Amino acid sequence: MFSDSTDRLFLLTHKDGFYEIDRLTGERKAISTAPHAAGLNDAAMCPATTVEFDKPILTIGDASVVEGDSGEKDMVFHLTWNKAATFSINYHTLENDNSKINAMSNVDYTNMGGASEGNIESDIKGIDISIPIKGDKKVQFYWKDQHGEAKTACSTDAFSVRPDTFVFVLPTNAKAGEAFKIDLTAVDKDGKSVVGYNESIKTSFDINFTDKDPNCVEGTLDISGINFTDGIISQDINYSEVGELDFSIFEIEGSEFALVDENDTVDDERFIATITSTMSFTAGYLTIEEWGLKNGVKDFTYFANEIHDVNGLNVMHAELNATIKAYNMAGELLVNYDSLHYAKATDLLVKYSKLGNIINTLNWADNIEGQTHRGVGAGNSFVFDIATTQFDAGVANTIININFARDKTTAKNPMRLTIIDLNVTDSDGISGSSSTSSDKSADFYYGRLHTPNYYGTGKNHQIRVYHEIYCKNCNTPIDIFKYAHAKASEDNINWYVLDIAQYSDGGGFSDFKGVNHDDFIDKNSGQIISATSNVMESDGEDEIKLTIPKAPFRDRMTYKPSPWLVYNRFNTSADKHSFNINLSSSSGWAGKGEEGMTAKGSASRRSNQKMDW
Repeated sequence: MFSDSTDRLFLLTHKDGFYEIDRLTGERKAISTAPHAAGLNDAAMCPATTVEFDKPILTIGDASVVEGDSGEKDMVFHLTWNKAATFSINYHTLENDNSKINAMSNVDYTNMGGASEGNIESDIKGIDISIPIKGDKKVQFYWKDQHGEAKTACSTDAFSVRPDTFVFVLPTNAKAGEAFKIDLTAVDKDGKSVVGYNESIKTSFDINFTDKDPNCVEGTLDISGINFTDGIISQDINYSEVGELDFSIFEIEGSEFALVDENDTVDDERFIATITSTMSFTAGYLTIEEWGLKNGVKDFTYFANEIHDVNGLNVMHAELNATIKAYNMAGELLVNYDSLHYAKATDLLVKYSKLGNIINTLNWADNIEGQTHRGVGAGNSFVFDIATTQFDAGVANTIININFARDKTTAKNPMRLTIIDLNVTDSDGISGSSSTSSDKSADFYYGRLHTPNYYGTGKNHQIRVYHEIYCKNCNTPIDIFKYAHAKASEDNINWYVLDIAQYSDGGGFSDFKGVNHDDFIDKNSGQIISATSNVMESDGEDEIKLTIPKAPFRDRMTYKPSPWLVYNRFNTSADKHSFNINLSSSSGWAGKGEEGMTAKGSASRRSNQKMDW
């Protein structure tokens, strides 16, 4: 036995001939069988040998890895040398020839290669080479045919257990921002959940949600953690906005669960059937965050039937204003709760202190629609309808005009309306209440314009038109009904003249004329009577200025007050106030006096009298 310059090992025997020996396996290869004819390699084995060689020996260790359903795992091959060495190696994976290798390059593993070189020291005798193994759900079979050839193939019926369809179980509705349970099942044709179907959202399936109103602002819905376990999902989620949503679950094309069957199964049979379910979302809760009650004029309001603007009429009412907001359960304002989308008809319940035994018709109306509503005010509440048109991005600013019905023939004592609470409820049953507990009040008085009969002399006259209120046996403290303790009327009991500065907003009068002097032209003499009127600034009185060119002058004068200032206890259809005016010429005494004589007739108001003396 010897070796040559290439470090090969040879064996020469006297009997059999000349052989080359494989140093690792001991297999011998016949080079010459002289003195016999040249022979073939007989694959005979030489006896085991313990021959030591100078070159280091490389050993590749076995490697294995359990393939996952997705992603990659490294299969690590450990290379070792039996002694310290300097090395330079090249490696690469093999392409599948579909006969001996039970895997396909770049499908089951990453086709790759590389080179490595370095020094192996005596105490470090190895390096690692990693091959990425791809995870998938393909089932592969490996067998040998009758000739012993290795065979491999993918199963064409490996997914006979895949789900047939998805089934949604959702509540009919939920509050925006409130958790609700979504039950989702992947079932077979018998309606049973598929064991082993363990899929995560965004891998082979996804869920879409769309509002039926395409103009709505899309809310947020966190479905990132939805995963199937043995074909079942049961999880709490929530949606942030109001709306009517279509939920759809579907397989992602190109990543469908049965993608391995794409070559021999049509799409309709391979894809799990898509399913859609609809769900409605209401507001979480409503609030009344701000509200107030304001008297009509100068801290009080006249009783009036007119509580909304009609043809520019200056209305008389107390004003209740409130700001209503719609939120989801997370305390976020609902953008889609508006007149164009999902705002609901809303009732505002106004609670007030009882008004005692006095029964009054309570009138209320919004300042937009101008439609009057009426109810008996002897109770302690009324309901006001807030139209959906008043909501914008979850906020409604509503104003309610309030007053008590007025009968022009029957005067009433003052009344105080004290609102103690507000509650709001929409047609979905979502409710809320006021965030403040402070009561607010408005005072109502029965008023009139009044001018007593007027007597005078001379050419120029100033006739007073008084703003008066009614209060019979008012024993209430001044701080409750302070205006019921003003100056008494000149000619009627239980009526008091208001003393309010800058009173122009309280109502006035028009169409001042005489019965016999239409447009202030004397029908008999044709003389023009000059008349002007203005508002007094401080004492609650209007003033009519008259210039009468020639006296005597007598007439029944009329003017038309604002509707809430007309009072006539005899005429339900009255719309005017009237009074007598009687003017005489200014003159001294005339005639001859005689002792014992007296004036003829009874005394009168005329300034020009004749007396015998």
